[in-house]
Amino acid sequence: DAATCGSFAGFVGVAPQQPFVLMVHCPPGACPADANARIKLLDAAAANDKASWDASHGCGAAAQTSLQSEPTNCGSAVSCSLTGGTRQDRKLFGTAEAPFRLSQDVSAYELRNFHTTSYLDVCLCLGSCGAATSWFKAGHVARAPYRFLNMASLGFTQLGIAHVAGGIGLFRSVEDTLGIADGSILKLMADPFGSLTDADCAGTNFSAELVHGDSAPGVAFAALVTNNKGQPNGGEATQVVFDSSVAGNTITVAHAGIVAMCYCYLASCTEM
Repeated sequence: DAATCGSFAGFVGVAPQQPFVLMVHCPPGACPADANARIKLLDAAAANDKASWDASHGCGAAAQTSLQSEPTNCGSAVSCSLTGGTRQDRKLFGTAEAPFRLSQDVSAYELRNFHTTSYLDVCLCLGSCGAATSWFKAGHVARAPYRFLNMASLGFTQLGIAHVAGGIGLFRSVEDTLGIADGSILKLMADPFGSLTDADCAGTNFSAELVHGDSAPGVAFAALVTNNKGQPNGGEATQVVFDSSVAGNTITVAHAGIVAMCYCYLASCTEM
Protein backbone atom coordinates (compact mmCIF):
# COMPACT_ATOMS: atom_id res chain seq x y z
CA ASP A 1 0.00 0.00 0.00
CA ALA A 2 1.01 3.65 -0.17
CA ALA A 3 2.32 3.76 3.40
CA THR A 4 4.56 0.75 2.83
CA CYS A 5 5.85 2.01 -0.51
CA GLY A 6 6.69 5.35 1.05
CA SER A 7 9.21 3.77 3.42
CA PHE A 8 10.41 0.73 1.48
CA ALA A 9 12.55 0.45 -1.64
CA GLY A 10 10.33 -2.29 -3.02
CA PHE A 11 11.21 -5.12 -5.39
CA VAL A 12 12.44 -5.42 -8.96
CA GLY A 13 10.81 -8.79 -9.55
CA VAL A 14 7.56 -10.52 -8.66
CA ALA A 15 6.76 -14.23 -8.39
CA PRO A 16 3.56 -15.79 -9.79
CA GLN A 17 0.24 -15.06 -8.08
CA GLN A 18 1.75 -12.44 -5.77
CA PRO A 19 -0.26 -9.20 -5.45
CA PHE A 20 1.72 -5.99 -5.94
CA VAL A 21 1.40 -2.28 -6.59
CA LEU A 22 3.49 -0.15 -8.93
CA MET A 23 5.19 3.06 -7.84
CA VAL A 24 6.97 5.46 -10.19
CA HIS A 25 9.29 7.92 -8.47
CA CYS A 26 9.32 11.31 -10.17
CA PRO A 27 12.29 13.69 -10.47
CA PRO A 28 11.60 17.21 -9.12
CA GLY A 29 9.11 18.99 -11.35
CA ALA A 30 8.59 16.03 -13.69
CA CYS A 31 5.13 14.87 -12.56
CA PRO A 32 2.15 17.24 -12.38
CA ALA A 33 0.04 17.60 -9.24
CA ASP A 34 -3.04 16.05 -10.81
CA ALA A 35 -4.54 12.58 -11.22
CA ASN A 36 -4.11 12.34 -14.99
CA ALA A 37 -1.17 9.91 -14.97
CA ARG A 38 -1.85 6.44 -16.36
CA ILE A 39 0.21 3.24 -16.48
CA LYS A 40 0.36 0.14 -18.69
CA LEU A 41 2.25 -3.16 -18.42
CA LEU A 42 3.54 -4.44 -21.77
CA ASP A 43 5.38 -7.52 -22.92
CA ALA A 44 9.03 -6.47 -23.17
CA ALA A 45 10.05 -5.27 -26.63
CA ALA A 46 12.91 -3.22 -28.03
CA ALA A 47 10.42 -0.74 -29.53
CA ASN A 48 9.28 0.22 -26.02
CA ASP A 49 12.75 1.67 -25.33
CA LYS A 50 12.45 4.23 -28.10
CA ALA A 51 11.62 7.86 -27.38
CA SER A 52 7.94 8.78 -27.32
CA TRP A 53 8.33 11.06 -30.33
CA ASP A 54 9.76 8.23 -32.44
CA ALA A 55 7.06 7.03 -34.83
CA SER A 56 8.04 3.41 -34.19
CA HIS A 57 8.02 3.54 -30.37
CA GLY A 58 5.99 0.77 -28.74
CA CYS A 59 4.54 2.18 -25.52
CA GLY A 60 1.78 4.15 -27.19
CA ALA A 61 0.80 1.54 -29.75
CA ALA A 62 1.04 -1.81 -27.94
CA ALA A 63 -1.78 -3.42 -25.99
CA GLN A 64 -1.57 -4.29 -22.30
CA THR A 65 0.10 -7.64 -21.63
CA SER A 66 -2.18 -10.66 -21.49
CA LEU A 67 -0.32 -11.77 -18.35
CA GLN A 68 -2.04 -9.08 -16.26
CA SER A 69 -5.12 -10.67 -14.73
CA GLU A 70 -5.92 -7.88 -12.25
CA PRO A 71 -6.88 -5.08 -11.96
CA THR A 72 -8.95 -3.98 -14.94
CA ASN A 73 -7.02 -1.18 -16.60
CA CYS A 74 -6.56 -0.76 -20.35
CA GLY A 75 -9.45 -1.14 -22.78
CA SER A 76 -7.19 -0.19 -25.68
CA ALA A 77 -3.58 0.86 -26.22
CA VAL A 78 -4.28 4.45 -25.13
CA SER A 79 -7.38 4.03 -22.94
CA CYS A 80 -6.23 3.06 -19.43
CA SER A 81 -8.15 3.85 -16.27
CA LEU A 82 -5.81 3.38 -13.29
CA THR A 83 -4.67 6.71 -11.91
CA GLY A 84 -1.48 7.34 -9.96
CA GLY A 85 -2.77 10.01 -7.58
CA THR A 86 -1.92 13.70 -7.26
CA ARG A 87 1.48 13.64 -5.56
CA GLN A 88 4.35 15.13 -7.57
CA ASP A 89 7.17 13.05 -6.05
CA ARG A 90 5.60 9.71 -6.97
CA LYS A 91 2.71 8.09 -8.77
CA LEU A 92 1.23 4.99 -7.12
CA PHE A 93 -0.88 2.54 -9.14
CA GLY A 94 -2.96 -0.20 -7.54
CA THR A 95 -4.04 -0.59 -3.93
CA ALA A 96 -3.95 -3.25 -1.24
CA GLU A 97 -7.63 -3.93 -2.03
CA ALA A 98 -7.13 -3.96 -5.81
CA PRO A 99 -3.51 -4.91 -6.52
CA PHE A 100 -1.85 -6.04 -9.72
CA ARG A 101 -1.63 -9.78 -10.34
CA LEU A 102 0.06 -11.70 -13.13
CA SER A 103 -1.21 -15.10 -14.18
CA GLN A 104 -1.95 -17.32 -17.15
CA ASP A 105 -5.00 -19.45 -17.88
CA VAL A 106 -2.80 -22.43 -18.68
CA SER A 107 -1.20 -25.42 -16.93
CA ALA A 108 0.13 -25.22 -13.38
CA TYR A 109 3.69 -25.45 -14.74
CA GLU A 110 3.28 -22.40 -16.99
CA LEU A 111 1.51 -20.52 -14.21
CA ARG A 112 4.09 -21.03 -11.44
CA ASN A 113 7.15 -22.94 -12.63
CA PHE A 114 7.91 -21.63 -16.12
CA HIS A 115 11.54 -22.15 -17.05
CA THR A 116 13.09 -18.69 -17.23
CA THR A 117 12.48 -15.19 -15.90
CA SER A 118 10.61 -12.88 -18.25
CA TYR A 119 10.25 -9.11 -18.20
CA LEU A 120 7.39 -6.68 -18.56
CA ASP A 121 7.90 -3.07 -19.55
CA VAL A 122 6.24 -0.35 -17.46
CA CYS A 123 4.89 2.39 -19.72
CA LEU A 124 3.72 5.68 -18.26
CA CYS A 125 1.69 8.66 -19.41
CA LEU A 126 1.50 11.91 -17.42
CA GLY A 127 -1.29 13.62 -19.37
CA SER A 128 -3.15 13.64 -22.71
CA CYS A 129 -3.04 9.86 -22.53
CA GLY A 130 -5.33 9.40 -25.52
CA ALA A 131 -2.36 10.31 -27.72
CA ALA A 132 0.18 7.56 -28.43
CA THR A 133 3.04 10.08 -28.27
CA SER A 134 2.25 10.80 -24.60
CA TRP A 135 3.40 7.33 -23.52
CA PHE A 136 6.99 6.38 -22.63
CA LYS A 137 8.83 3.61 -20.83
CA ALA A 138 9.48 4.26 -17.13
CA GLY A 139 11.02 0.90 -16.14
CA HIS A 140 10.40 -2.82 -16.09
CA VAL A 141 9.22 -5.64 -13.82
CA ALA A 142 10.84 -9.07 -13.75
CA ARG A 143 8.44 -12.03 -13.62
CA ALA A 144 10.32 -14.78 -11.79
CA PRO A 145 9.24 -18.44 -11.56
CA TYR A 146 9.04 -20.77 -8.57
CA ARG A 147 11.66 -23.45 -9.25
CA PHE A 148 12.91 -25.95 -6.69
CA LEU A 149 16.61 -26.26 -6.01
CA ASN A 150 18.37 -29.58 -6.42
CA MET A 151 19.15 -29.91 -2.72
CA ALA A 152 21.36 -32.96 -3.24
CA SER A 153 23.75 -30.93 -5.39
CA LEU A 154 24.11 -28.49 -2.47
CA GLY A 155 24.93 -31.22 0.02
CA PHE A 156 21.42 -31.53 1.51
CA THR A 157 18.93 -34.39 1.57
CA GLN A 158 16.05 -33.50 -0.75
CA LEU A 159 12.65 -33.52 0.95
CA GLY A 160 10.53 -35.98 -1.00
CA ILE A 161 10.23 -39.26 0.88
CA ALA A 162 7.84 -39.82 3.79
CA HIS A 163 9.55 -40.08 7.18
CA VAL A 164 12.91 -38.97 5.77
CA ALA A 165 14.08 -35.56 6.99
CA GLY A 166 15.07 -33.26 4.17
CA GLY A 167 15.28 -29.71 2.94
CA ILE A 168 13.42 -27.45 0.51
CA GLY A 169 14.91 -24.60 -1.47
CA LEU A 170 13.86 -22.24 -4.27
CA PHE A 171 15.95 -20.78 -7.06
CA ARG A 172 15.78 -16.99 -7.20
CA SER A 173 16.73 -15.52 -10.56
CA VAL A 174 16.28 -11.90 -9.46
CA GLU A 175 17.69 -11.12 -6.01
CA ASP A 176 14.92 -8.81 -4.82
CA THR A 177 11.84 -10.75 -5.93
CA LEU A 178 8.47 -10.25 -4.25
CA GLY A 179 7.42 -13.81 -3.49
CA ILE A 180 10.91 -15.29 -3.02
CA ALA A 181 12.16 -13.07 -0.23
CA ASP A 182 14.54 -13.57 2.67
CA GLY A 183 12.58 -14.42 5.83
CA SER A 184 9.79 -16.11 3.86
CA ILE A 185 7.96 -19.08 5.34
CA LEU A 186 6.30 -22.31 4.24
CA LYS A 187 3.23 -24.29 5.22
CA LEU A 188 2.94 -27.80 3.78
CA MET A 189 -0.54 -29.26 3.37
CA ALA A 190 -1.91 -32.59 2.18
CA ASP A 191 -3.31 -32.14 -1.34
CA PRO A 192 -4.32 -35.62 -2.55
CA PHE A 193 -6.22 -34.32 -5.60
CA GLY A 194 -3.93 -31.41 -6.44
CA SER A 195 -6.83 -29.03 -5.99
CA LEU A 196 -5.79 -26.64 -3.20
CA THR A 197 -6.02 -22.93 -3.99
CA ASP A 198 -4.42 -19.79 -2.56
CA ALA A 199 -7.49 -19.34 -0.37
CA ASP A 200 -7.09 -22.88 0.96
CA CYS A 201 -3.47 -22.16 1.83
CA ALA A 202 -4.44 -19.05 3.78
CA GLY A 203 -7.53 -20.45 5.48
CA THR A 204 -6.47 -23.98 6.46
CA ASN A 205 -4.52 -24.57 9.64
CA PHE A 206 -1.05 -26.08 9.68
CA SER A 207 -1.06 -29.79 10.52
CA ALA A 208 1.60 -31.11 12.88
CA GLU A 209 0.37 -34.61 12.01
CA LEU A 210 1.61 -34.14 8.45
CA VAL A 211 4.77 -32.12 9.02
CA HIS A 212 7.36 -32.68 11.71
CA GLY A 213 10.21 -30.38 12.52
CA ASP A 214 13.83 -31.26 13.07
CA SER A 215 13.50 -32.20 16.72
CA ALA A 216 10.24 -34.06 17.32
CA PRO A 217 6.78 -34.90 15.93
CA GLY A 218 3.96 -32.53 16.70
CA VAL A 219 6.02 -29.39 16.19
CA ALA A 220 4.03 -26.16 16.42
CA PHE A 221 3.73 -23.90 13.39
CA ALA A 222 5.59 -21.18 15.30
CA ALA A 223 8.57 -23.53 15.73
CA LEU A 224 8.58 -24.34 12.02
CA VAL A 225 8.57 -20.62 11.27
CA THR A 226 11.53 -20.06 13.59
CA ASN A 227 13.60 -22.99 12.35
CA ASN A 228 12.71 -23.03 8.67
CA LYS A 229 12.63 -19.47 7.35
CA GLY A 230 13.91 -18.99 3.83
CA GLN A 231 17.43 -17.58 3.79
CA PRO A 232 20.23 -17.37 1.19
CA ASN A 233 22.22 -20.58 1.23
CA GLY A 234 25.72 -19.69 2.37
CA GLY A 235 25.13 -16.11 1.31
CA GLU A 236 24.25 -17.14 -2.26
CA ALA A 237 21.40 -14.81 -3.21
CA THR A 238 20.06 -17.11 -5.96
CA GLN A 239 19.46 -19.99 -3.52
CA VAL A 240 16.74 -19.56 -0.88
CA VAL A 241 16.79 -22.55 1.50
CA PHE A 242 14.17 -22.99 4.22
CA ASP A 243 16.44 -23.76 7.15
CA SER A 244 16.92 -20.34 8.83
CA SER A 245 20.59 -20.55 7.74
CA VAL A 246 21.17 -23.65 9.92
CA ALA A 247 22.03 -26.67 7.76
CA GLY A 248 20.65 -29.14 10.32
CA ASN A 249 17.17 -27.59 10.34
CA THR A 250 15.18 -30.08 8.28
CA ILE A 251 11.52 -30.90 7.63
CA THR A 252 9.90 -34.33 7.72
CA VAL A 253 6.63 -35.25 5.99
CA ALA A 254 4.89 -38.01 7.93
CA HIS A 255 2.56 -39.33 5.21
CA ALA A 256 3.09 -40.30 1.58
CA GLY A 257 1.07 -38.52 -1.10
CA ILE A 258 0.84 -35.17 -2.86
CA VAL A 259 1.76 -32.23 -0.61
CA ALA A 260 1.07 -28.60 -1.49
CA MET A 261 3.73 -26.05 -0.63
CA CYS A 262 1.96 -22.92 0.63
CA TYR A 263 4.21 -19.90 0.67
CA CYS A 264 4.10 -16.54 2.44
CA TYR A 265 6.58 -13.96 1.22
CA LEU A 266 7.17 -11.92 4.39
CA ALA A 267 8.20 -12.97 7.87
CA SER A 268 5.20 -11.12 9.33
CA CYS A 269 2.80 -13.73 7.94
CA THR A 270 0.72 -15.42 10.58
CA GLU A 271 -1.00 -18.79 10.72
CA MET A 272 -4.77 -18.71 10.21
